Amino acid sequence: MNTRQAVFLIAAIGVGVLFQSGCGESRKRPAKTPGDPQITQATTSQDVTAVQTKKGGPKIEMENPVHDFGTIGPNKKVKCEFTFKNVGTEELVIDRVLSTCQCSIPEVEPKNYAPGQSGTIHVTYLSGTLPGAVEKHLHILSNDKSNPRYEFTIKGRVELKVVADPSSTIDLFLNQPNAGIKPITLKSKDGKAFAIRSFTSSHDTVTAKFDTGAEQSEFIITPEVDIEKLKANLTGSIQIGLSHPDTTQISLTYTALPTYTVTPPRLIVQDAQPGKHVDRELWVKNNYGGKVEVASITSMNGDMSVTEQDEQGASVRMTVRVTPPPQEGKNRRYMSDRLTIKMKDGEEISVTCSGWYALNALK
Repeated sequence: MNTRQAVFLIAAIGVGVLFQSGCGESRKRPAKTPGDPQITQATTSQDVTAVQTKKGGPKIEMENPVHDFGTIGPNKKVKCEFTFKNVGTEELVIDRVLSTCQCSIPEVEPKNYAPGQSGTIHVTYLSGTLPGAVEKHLHILSNDKSNPRYEFTIKGRVELKVVADPSSTIDLFLNQPNAGIKPITLKSKDGKAFAIRSFTSSHDTVTAKFDTGAEQSEFIITPEVDIEKLKANLTGSIQIGLSHPDTTQISLTYTALPTYTVTPPRLIVQDAQPGKHVDRELWVKNNYGGKVEVASITSMNGDMSVTEQDEQGASVRMTVRVTPPPQEGKNRRYMSDRLTIKMKDGEEISVTCSGWYALNALK
């Protein structure tokens, strides 16, 4: 190769390198700054689309979703209205309005609302007989995708014009005369005279004598308790009907401890093996401090027995032995039994046993 050819070759290589370098630079565009018009335009377009998506479709808006009735009497029917508007871009269709209880009845007509159209929900509320704060939640079910279960609320406070002492729960005791119940005082807060119209209780456990014709602003009732009925129904309610115009009924509850409690009330045996004994600890307690005197112990299926008894004050610790019977059928994994403990005073308590056979015990 002569000198002239060498010079020509070097020049050609240099031009090629420059050409490749120029192509690389043309593909690599400089980064744009936040003020670049193209980026600003793209970002604005995305924001507009997001806003349109957010505002599109039907949408419920309620100026005041909470209505406060204030103070009302028991068994009073009050009404209120909730105004709403479809602030969306498409027709709003209300499926129904749900209430959390039967004491609040909502009504709405029609069910279809064009964009910008308003509607009204009428709510009728019937107050209860118990005093205290009340709050009820209702829901509008619609095709508003942003809030398909729109919630609104009614609230208030129920106040009785006749108050009772005791005011709520009456504690009763099986080991006391007349269950230890105290007199019930009924007093008019507004001074208006009233009469007692009725006195009822669960299973007629608690009764009382009174003159339905007597009217005065305060009464003292001396209730009578049927102990045997109370043993069978340890909890219940008392309803006292009155003639007062603003309080026609007083509701009270009563409760009594059982003579005995057993812990635990249910025994569980897992991975049971037929014929293999399982011992469990059981405690029987006299809630009124008396002795636990056992008359007899029986097992419904013969799979449970008491092997030890240890008296400790007003309680007895027992060792209950569970002997799983032969497993019947390859698909039957469950066993059950009931132990009945009868006391010398005639009371009875029961303990159930539930068990599951081990897989290797299946036939």
